[in-house]
Amino acid sequence: MDIELRDEHGERWLILPADRSVCQYPRRSRLPDTDGMVVGDHHLPDIVLEVDHPTDVRRGKLGWYESWGFPKVCVEVPERWTPSRPPGLSPRLTVYLLEGDRYRESPESWAFPAWQARAIHEALNESELSGWTHRRLEQLGRTLGERDGTGPDDSPLLRSLRGESRKEGHAAGLAEGLVEGRAKTVRQSLRSHSIEVSAAFPADAPGFTELPEDEAVASALACDGERDFHARIRKP
Repeated sequence: MDIELRDEHGERWLILPADRSVCQYPRRSRLPDTDGMVVGDHHLPDIVLEVDHPTDVRRGKLGWYESWGFPKVCVEVPERWTPSRPPGLSPRLTVYLLEGDRYRESPESWAFPAWQARAIHEALNESELSGWTHRRLEQLGRTLGERDGTGPDDSPLLRSLRGESRKEGHAAGLAEGLVEGRAKTVRQSLRSHSIEVSAAFPADAPGFTELPEDEAVASALACDGERDFHARIRKP
């Protein structure tokens, strides 16, 4: 998102593209539609992330953020080194929190409770999301949810995924129930002819789960035991 200042005629005076801007409560914030964010007209983002790869935000950008009153700036210097990296930068994540009108460095962020800057740096440099980071994000999500009174269904994506999962579970349960009901009917049919069957019968029979109920019952009434039932329902 571009960050802009405008002069008295409404002309753009300065455009400062941020690497990443985060608004924790977008529905409560006054945000730009299509153009850049104008300092003084829109709410400032809660977090700005800058990645120092061929740049050093301390030599310019950070001072602008401080003078405009941005509450928090995170500066990430990646582990992977490049020849264009400015001297004096070492791989780490630095969290700058605004206190009064000056930034101070902090080992963690109020926006991500109990997620230390060192751990965030490790997560940002993973080529794939590790189990350790995934568990940390789950814990962070629960902490933020308890703080703000929200849950997974407040996220449109998670709400959709959970809905699909519930539908799949219901369909699987329904299908499982139909198979078990059909198996019970077959066992009762055989026992009515004084034919004892094993506890797993007939669910262990190949092809039984796809067998229509009328065919299953007909095979049970005609067979003389488990082996004969298996032979009758076996597809050629």
